[in-house]
Amino acid sequence: MTVDKAFERIYDDTCRKCCAHILSKCHAPEDAADLVQETYLEVLNVLKTKGEKHIKNPEAFVIDTANKKLWAYYREKNRLQVVASLDADDAPDLPDEISVTPADAAERALFVREINETLQKKPEKIRKIFALRYTLDLPLAEIAERLGLTLSDVKTSLYRTLAELREIYGEQRSE
Repeated sequence: MTVDKAFERIYDDTCRKCCAHILSKCHAPEDAADLVQETYLEVLNVLKTKGEKHIKNPEAFVIDTANKKLWAYYREKNRLQVVASLDADDAPDLPDEISVTPADAAERALFVREINETLQKKPEKIRKIFALRYTLDLPLAEIAERLGLTLSDVKTSLYRTLAELREIYGEQRSE
């Protein structure tokens, strides 16, 4: 399949969800169209450079790319607000040190890896619920619909597993 055909297929399959996702996260609707465009330009670049086989799950890839574009958007927006406030007479006091050290970031990455390893040992239903909730940021009702479960079953599975993770890792996290 050509790059253009692959892109067209991915765009057709994911555009509605990507637009809804970006609109739900972007507080400025006038910027949402630019973010959607940037997202799909990135998808096209990946298709051109790495090929279609690099994108195993197009919907997850597009939403992940959109999230990265949203992060960059808010990071830049926040940076511009800080720069603008520095010009004002009532500029806020900025911290002298960065609050997150590389060691903290590494510790967090290890912690996330441990949690992922624990989740991989769970039944497929639990893994799917977590992926849809925390990777695609879907509402619980939509997760239930997609997986053919009741909303109650999704809530119970999610909250019991979260409680179990808190029990396992809660003490470790507070040290």
